[in-house]
Amino acid sequence: MIVSTDAVVLHGRKFGDTSRIVTLYTAEMGRLTVVAKGVRTPKSPFGSALEPLSIIRATVYVKAGRDLHTVSAAEPLLRLSTLQSSYDHLTAGLLVAELFMRTQTDGQKDGMAWDVLQSGIVDLNTSTAPYATSVRLRLSLADVMGFGLPECPLPTTSVVRIDPTDGLARPDPAPGIRMSATAFMRMTHAVLHPGELLPDVDFSASDRLEIESFLAAYFSWHLDRRLTLRSPDVLR
Repeated sequence: MIVSTDAVVLHGRKFGDTSRIVTLYTAEMGRLTVVAKGVRTPKSPFGSALEPLSIIRATVYVKAGRDLHTVSAAEPLLRLSTLQSSYDHLTAGLLVAELFMRTQTDGQKDGMAWDVLQSGIVDLNTSTAPYATSVRLRLSLADVMGFGLPECPLPTTSVVRIDPTDGLARPDPAPGIRMSATAFMRMTHAVLHPGELLPDVDFSASDRLEIESFLAAYFSWHLDRRLTLRSPDVLR
């Protein structure tokens, strides 16, 4: 079956001498893993279309019962120059891409998740607060998947525990995922005030590491499997 679909490139790795295995999140079939034959040759027709975070139109030969399909054509739909030239924007985008790659299911279409990703990558390209935008997008994905964080009053203690069963923050030492109140406030601000994102300078290194640790633990709990996310390593 030949499928033509809009897609966001989530990840790519070398395959053989000239090819690459690429993970796409598509509008028509959710996550797909494809092989791009000859993409690493000088005369490849793909150009830079299969670089991570590209928004493309792809033609894919989908083989029933297989996990690896073949992409025969791909062309960029938008020019996302900031994502490709700014380290901060690229890093923030890769955090989003990896979470989509690790949490979504092959061949399972999800229009709401697609909208979050596609529009989010566009927003991220022009954002003046890329890390805060990446936090908003990842919590928006949690919401689409049915376990978004609810609005709740911030406990007056310096440390909170977020109960993964309901997403509410309670004073330490209640059960749940431990987090400083400051990091929790900065994380939830991205969802509660999407038009007034905190500048990235407001997120300290320790805030970012706490947020990344929380997101990995929170998604792991709801998916009933441990998520090992590698992109946060660049924040260390």
